[in-house]
Amino acid sequence: MSGLFDTFTIAKRGLNVQQGNINTTSHNISNASTTGYSRQRAVVQTTRPFGGTSRFDSCSAGQVGTGAEITTIQRIRDVFKDYQVRTQKSDNGELETKNSYLTQVEDILNETSDTGIQQALSDFYKGFQSLSLDPTKSSNRTVALQQAQTLASALNNRYTQLDTKKSDAQGTMQTDVTDINSILDQIKDLNQQIAGVSAIGMTPNDLMDKRDNLLDDLSTKFGITTKRENYEAMDVSSSELSSPTIGMLVDGNDLTGKNCNRFSYVESATLDTSGNLTVTYSVLGDKKNIKTLTISGADEALKNEVLEKRILIADKSGIVTPAPTDKASIEKSLFKVEKGEIGGKQAVQKDIQTCMDQLDKFAAGLAYAVNAIQTGSTDAASSNSNLKYNDPIFVTSASNGTGAATDIGINAKNITVNSVLNTDPSKLNCGETSTDVSGDKAGTRALAIASIKEIKMDLDKIDVTSNSTRKDFFTNTATTGSQLTLDASALKLNSSSSGATLDNYYKSVISNLATVTKGVTSDLSISEKQLETYENDRLSESGVSIDEETTNLIQFQHAYQANAKVISTVDELLDVVINGLKK
Repeated sequence: MSGLFDTFTIAKRGLNVQQGNINTTSHNISNASTTGYSRQRAVVQTTRPFGGTSRFDSCSAGQVGTGAEITTIQRIRDVFKDYQVRTQKSDNGELETKNSYLTQVEDILNETSDTGIQQALSDFYKGFQSLSLDPTKSSNRTVALQQAQTLASALNNRYTQLDTKKSDAQGTMQTDVTDINSILDQIKDLNQQIAGVSAIGMTPNDLMDKRDNLLDDLSTKFGITTKRENYEAMDVSSSELSSPTIGMLVDGNDLTGKNCNRFSYVESATLDTSGNLTVTYSVLGDKKNIKTLTISGADEALKNEVLEKRILIADKSGIVTPAPTDKASIEKSLFKVEKGEIGGKQAVQKDIQTCMDQLDKFAAGLAYAVNAIQTGSTDAASSNSNLKYNDPIFVTSASNGTGAATDIGINAKNITVNSVLNTDPSKLNCGETSTDVSGDKAGTRALAIASIKEIKMDLDKIDVTSNSTRKDFFTNTATTGSQLTLDASALKLNSSSSGATLDNYYKSVISNLATVTKGVTSDLSISEKQLETYENDRLSESGVSIDEETTNLIQFQHAYQANAKVISTVDELLDVVINGLKK
């Protein structure tokens, strides 16, 4: 049976156990405010007892305990709660990004000030209204043209700002690419370290916390899926892609990362007249390392899609392989997701482009309607014999000042006032005919332009391209018999049976944008609350409670003192046995 020395050993083991408990508690307290830290606890179990069923055992009363030992330091972490948090982070990242950009778009199209498009449109109508009252006065002509230029400039400015926001959404994805690749490399390296420590029977808790923090960061970029492998290594892949092009982002079974994917960033995409799309991309987002792809059978839609998505799925070195050569293969190489910050940036571009397209329709409708009255013709290729001058008011900036200013392909980006009229305002047609320079009919054409304010146009049916013409506008804005027309006198427009006035159309643009933004803001608010709930739930289990740790510390302290007391007692007994027998 056990003796005093065995009791001494039990007490010694008890001291070691309580010292381990105190060390673990101290580690928890010191990391109470460390982001992503999971509290730890020492797992204690009894050591192998003395005595048994062998004939050599001298213990007649049964097994005698030999103390306790720490078998491992356990990390308190719930995989399911991690999944909830990361899934919600992906949703939240998408909504935050969309909300940020849409709010900025609302600011760009802000109509609360006196410098908005609606105010410029109102001033334009007023300018021509005033001109119709006294067309003989040169200053009235100048003011009307200035108001027209102010309106054109407002459209130019708003369109350019929207285009810049769209480019910003694309450009920031380059930073995302480098960040994602860096995170994936760090996770791969941590996998190697974690597997190495686990292979020798130890638990790398702090390393796994670092990896979990990186996975949390990655989940804000796009939806991810994780799977635990041998020796605590972990697979990481995208939860949103079913494309055979993409495999593992991090392979827990192959710690070298040999067959893992990384991402590269599209710098530019150029389409030639033969349908060949030249795509240049920076390898792993490094602008100093540029590669080129040539895609055959491409069109403008594919070019726009490549520029909107911007991210290519590549091999571990950042090379897109096998190199896509046609539409189907480049489609598979594009990293298209719906969740996370990347999903938000890819999606919000469509909302921004919708606003840009609507501004184009507004500008084209305005220009073609005004120019039809000014020139007395719905076809820029023909002229009105009743008018001396056939110079349109609104033209494209590229053609302006060339001697052949035209409204072909006019849109919100290029609309401007004809420099011929700015130079010589007398060429602005105000009367019904060229001979109507004074009298009752001298201002009828200017009044007709001002009266566009009340004219309905079905602008949604306009297809604004670089080849769009005034004739197309009057032909295609509505069905036959109800479309916008120029009356027989070539002096005024007959309103279409559907559509809206220019003012109401622009109001609907702002209203639709506000509705979309409000919906995203509402969804974001709900998402943030849900994320907070999940994070608090995870924190309640994995986080450090100072009160709990302090209580544990007191308990471990008393247990340590009790074991020390056992050692002291054994020491006194041994003194009696050894020294007391001498007397």
